[in-house]
Parts: sequence; C-alpha cells; structure tokens
Amino acid sequence: MIIPFDKIIRKHHVNITGVLHCGAHEGQEANDYHKLGVEKMIFVEADPDTYERLKRNISLYPNAIALNACLSDKDGEEVEFKRTNNDGQSSSILNLKTHKIAHPEVRVVDSIQLKTKRLDTLLDELNINVHEFNFINLDLQCAELLALKGLGDYLRYFRYAYMEVNKEELYENCPHVNEIDLFMNGFGFKRVETHWAGNTGWGDAFYLKK
Repeated sequence: MIIPFDKIIRKHHVNITGVLHCGAHEGQEANDYHKLGVEKMIFVEADPDTYERLKRNISLYPNAIALNACLSDKDGEEVEFKRTNNDGQSSSILNLKTHKIAHPEVRVVDSIQLKTKRLDTLLDELNINVHEFNFINLDLQCAELLALKGLGDYLRYFRYAYMEVNKEELYENCPHVNEIDLFMNGFGFKRVETHWAGNTGWGDAFYLKK
C-alpha cells in the first residue's frame, strides 16, 4: 500500500468492521489491520505456493481466514497464471506489457494453470456473511476490475475500497483508472485519494462510498 494507511484512516474517518483483501501475497498488511482493531479479515491469494506462506503468516490472528482462489468475473475458466521473479509480487493472469519498461528487472519465470472463481461464488460457498465486511483491498496486477465484477451486487455492502490502478497498459488489455472510476461510480463510490508510483504508469487509489 503506497498511500499511508494511517493517513486514509484519519483523513476520511474510516471505521473498518471487516477486511476482504484480494491479492494478499503473504499477508503483509495483516498486522496493520490488527493494530486498527480489525478482527474479521479474509485474505485471498491465487498462487498455491504463496498461499501456504500466507496461511502461516496470518495464523497469529484468530479471526483471519486465508483462501486460495484465482479471482475473475467468471467461474471455472482455465487461465495461465504467470509467476514473476520478484517473489511473485507482479504475478498475474495477464501478460506483461509496459511493465517491462517501467520495471525491466521483473520478468516471468514460469506459469501454472488455474481455474478462476468469482468472489460472490467464493463467499457464498463458504457461507461468509458479507455484511460484516466494509473494506475491500485489491492488488491483482491489473485484474482488479475483473474481481470487482465477480463480486457482483455484494459490492453494495462495502463502504471503502483500496486498489492498484493504472493510467498505462502495464499488462495487456488492463483497464485504465477511468474505467474503474466509472464502474465504482455505479455502486456509489468516488475516488478520493490517488498516489502514482513515479512515472511507472501505476499507483494506488482509495474509493469512498458517497
């Protein structure tokens, strides 16, 4: 998260009841959530190897759940998940594009076949009460909009959304920030914070329910 979390909390009077964190990697933000008093945490990670590390890392927090799923707007679609050499932090179901210029040190080292899952399907299968969660965090390497579409009408229950956004095509066919703005506006959200990572073409944004 490149926008300081405490800044968002103070400036926008954020009161988190539960966090749904998609693209969790190893759960690096778990302690930040815990320090804020957030007890209900769901972390979703696509890579099965990274997921095992995620489970270990969040085991300190009794009400935190780790889920292994490749999120998209369709269920059961077979995709190639490309793994990168930066400990998988740039791994994605999409192919690298201008990312190769912005971060030339990052490259794909291997890939695995995964089947996609919609977020609403995943939550329903586990009988998770979505009403208990009001903050969603997405870091899916340009698949954020696909995951949001896969959340369906459940997005209406959320009040806060933090996600990675792009103003260039870092990955092939990735949506630009204005497309995400339009989608989020349809659910009553407004982008109130944006921090770009230099001239790399990507950044982080915070959306607030109007």
